[in-house]
Formats: sequence, structure tokens, C-alpha cells
Amino acid sequence: MAKRITPSQAVAAGRARTALLVAAGLTLLLFLVPFGRFVAWPLMLLSTFVHEMGHGIAGVLVGGEFDSFRMWANGSGLARVGGYSGALARAAVSAGGLVGPAVVAAVFFTLGRRPRLARLSLDAFGAFCLVAMVVVVRNPFGWVFVGLLGALCL
Repeated sequence: MAKRITPSQAVAAGRARTALLVAAGLTLLLFLVPFGRFVAWPLMLLSTFVHEMGHGIAGVLVGGEFDSFRMWANGSGLARVGGYSGALARAAVSAGGLVGPAVVAAVFFTLGRRPRLARLSLDAFGAFCLVAMVVVVRNPFGWVFVGLLGALCL
């Protein structure tokens, strides 16, 4: 049996869709206007963080060890993962960097529809950042960025 959508749910879904399209458009415009790259810099760093964490978490899920994470101000990053073997495990760790950001975005979009769940997800992500900062981050810029991100989310 199909679930019926109430008018208020339809309005909320329309607003969410509009917000997503506006955010995507503004992100693209940031790279076309003067100083836009400066404004987009934190978003680039966030994407680097989630990308590299995707590699690391995928490594742990296939039985490996997430040894370290490093990131730099230019937006580059490095996740060192070891202790796993096999072609399928290597493929999963490689794919984790691409799949990780999509999974995180999907979770935040899903949970962000309800204020209480949105707050809980930000708290959880902030706590994750602070734990990651202590456990796997291994360079000063990474400590500062991940620590500030975690504190901001909390």
C-alpha cells in the first residue's frame, strides 16, 4: 500500500528540493566570481575530510587499520590504511573515498528534514570529528581544521 503524502510534507519536500538546487547553483557560482574560491575554500576542505575519511572507514570495514589522516591548506589529503588484503578489499577502500561523501550527504539530507534529528546528526558528526582528531589526524593543519569543524558542529 502506497504511503500518502500530506500537503505539509509536499511543501517541505518542495522547499528542501529548492534549497538543494539553490545551494548547488551558489556553489558553482563561487568558482566564477572574484574571491569566490576564498569563500568556497572551507567547503573544499570539508569535502577532502569526508573523502579521506571514506577511504579510512572503508579500510576498517574490510578488516584493515586506519593508520593516519593528513590534510593540507591547499585541499589535498592523505588517508593511510593498511592491514587488509585481496583485490575486493583494495577496491572497497578505493571506492570509499567516492562513496563516503555521498553516504554522508544522504544521511544529512535524510536526517536534516526533522529539527531534532538534524541537531543529533550534527552532534554525532561533531563528536566523530573530535574523536578522529585524536585517533587518526596526524598533522597540525588537520588538527586545527578537524577540531574547529567538530567544535562548530557541536
